[in-house]
Amino acid sequence: MTYRSDVEHIERMDPILVGLAAEEYRRVVRLIDSAMPTLGALPGTLQWRSDAGELCEQRLREAISLIEQLRDGYDKAGGAVTDYVEGQDAAKLHVAAGFGAEVELRTLLSRNGLIPGGLRASMSPMLLWDDLRATIGTDDALYENAVREQIEQVRATAEDLYGTASGAYRQAISVEAEARQTAARALTAAYEMLPNFRAGSIWNNMAAVFGGSPAEEIIEGTPGLAGETAQAASDPNSRRPNLAVVAAYQVTDQSQRVTYPDGWLTPAGWIFGSEEVQASEAAILHELSPTEQIRFRELRDEAFAAAEERFPASGGDDNHQDAFRHAYWNALMTSQHGPEWTERFANAHESVAGNPALRETMDLYNNNIGRTIAMDHPNASQEELAALVEAAVREGHTTVVGADGQLHYSDQVSPDETGHPAEIPAPGRLPVPEAEY
Repeated sequence: MTYRSDVEHIERMDPILVGLAAEEYRRVVRLIDSAMPTLGALPGTLQWRSDAGELCEQRLREAISLIEQLRDGYDKAGGAVTDYVEGQDAAKLHVAAGFGAEVELRTLLSRNGLIPGGLRASMSPMLLWDDLRATIGTDDALYENAVREQIEQVRATAEDLYGTASGAYRQAISVEAEARQTAARALTAAYEMLPNFRAGSIWNNMAAVFGGSPAEEIIEGTPGLAGETAQAASDPNSRRPNLAVVAAYQVTDQSQRVTYPDGWLTPAGWIFGSEEVQASEAAILHELSPTEQIRFRELRDEAFAAAEERFPASGGDDNHQDAFRHAYWNALMTSQHGPEWTERFANAHESVAGNPALRETMDLYNNNIGRTIAMDHPNASQEELAALVEAAVREGHTTVVGADGQLHYSDQVSPDETGHPAEIPAPGRLPVPEAEY
């Protein structure tokens, strides 16, 4: 029998991010479509006469043909991924239906005194009813004989809910698997439609005729291109943060703000005074001991001071100083309190209603970079963490806002050419802990 645990991978799927890949394919198609009228008009317009004229016309027509193949391949790939997104959405709806039936089943069992303590209390409703509906072994019989009347009273309804949930989960698995297999076949076909731009292909032959360089030499001779090509093999957001990163790094807004800490009740308040923060942020801070609260405030001040020292700037928002400060502060908090606590606090800290989307993305992205650095270097000293974070900023592993108001990797914009994003918020996706202070 299929239980809800079998479809946890479907619950974790994110159709929004998968859809971003489809949008990238469609963007290439639109770009090619915008250029095709001009390219298509070029053959036959050659004005000079030469022995190579006919060959030039032939190569031009071949180039147009290659670009058309490229366009068709990307168009097919975009359609395949879009169809898979629809399959994921449909599968998640089936999962939601199954989960709803499970909730009803748990309510039914609880109302009739059939959710005992001990290990059974933590079982999923599906597993619990599977255990109750049939007696297996002496220990099982001892418990179930004591509640036999309650079991029989709910049996018909429980069986219906059990069947509804398991059927929904089986349907979810089937829908997702079929959509994934169909998309894989379509993507393979799309890949086979793409022209060969590798060295040794027609482009290499053209280079030989017109005195150009083979593809490998072009890649190796373009500053940074080889590194970006290698990075793109493992990083889907390689060198283009705007689309995928902005969608992924947004938190749910929270409107409640409180004064924290109470200056008369906590040592941190005595030393540093109080300030207005998010309510969930205050609740998470309140989990710390008085000594930890004092050290927490010291770490924040140290992060600000190190940022100003390593990246001097007239303003502290949206630039390299800002990127370093967020990443370093998160690295320090992670080394002190661990990545889970730090992520909860950092997400709550950014949950201010109306926060501009790109600023929120930049801060959350850089927060994650800092936590990753600390986790990758658990024995690093504070100074070593600062050096690692500074290197991350200078090498482009963090993000900043450029003069164009858009998000860029920090090595793509010089510190004196940063700007600020538009004051436009975006829907939150990352959860913020529900906490009251």
